[in-house]
Amino acid sequence: SLAQQVRRELLRLLAAGGGLEKHACKRAALAAMLRLHPRNLNRRLQSEGTTFAAELARARYDIARALLRDTRLQMGDIATTLGYAETAPFARAFRYWSGTTASDWRDRQSR
Repeated sequence: SLAQQVRRELLRLLAAGGGLEKHACKRAALAAMLRLHPRNLNRRLQSEGTTFAAELARARYDIARALLRDTRLQMGDIATTLGYAETAPFARAFRYWSGTTASDWRDRQSR
């Protein structure tokens, strides 16, 4: 599905880290990579019951969990990797996604 393609591409860009500086994780840039107009991308994702923002959030959450579980990176470094300008927005997003803080989530995974 298109949503799976979008998520896969977002995961690749976020994991590489370099895509965010060039705004490759922006809707228009990703649409161009998929050879779609941004409005067509929106319509097709909507028909699949999702949005670009929802897929970006899912990709960020997946990468965040992997980095928290598999590395000892500081929260600021994880936030930067995921495209957040500061740690606080990442912390709020992670709490929204998981219902707990990133530090608590990491601690529970290491037990």
